[in-house]
Amino acid sequence: MDQSSRARRIRQAADEVAAQLNRQRINEDARNAAARARLAKSRASEYVVGRIPDGPHRLAEEHAHMEREIATQQSKLERRAALIAAGKKPMGAPPVPLEQHSRIIRARRVVDAALAAENAASATKPAKRVLPTTVANTTDP
Repeated sequence: MDQSSRARRIRQAADEVAAQLNRQRINEDARNAAARARLAKSRASEYVVGRIPDGPHRLAEEHAHMEREIATQQSKLERRAALIAAGKKPMGAPPVPLEQHSRIIRARRVVDAALAAENAASATKPAKRVLPTTVANTTDP
């Protein structure tokens, strides 16, 4: 093994690491864009299918979901009150009050859990040594 082949292998390894880091950055950007799109859709009172992913937008999306559930139930209550105020007899069972509605209770519980998880994560971040996760082998590519 001569010096030139060693330098070439190191250059190839550095190029491989740079390519891996670029792919990771692109994937992270795509995940962030998808999370922002989910959040915007949720804030626009549109239903979003699937589990809310972990990440920086989780708490905001949980809040938007809870607000959407509260608004939906509030509109049902207001519609029934408007019918009664107009002198009409509403059909069906009366809607459940906001504090007792199961979807709102569940949404509040999820928001509380997300808040607790965020607070616990920020409080227990130890200063630990970060090792590189992107590596390349110079002896056996």
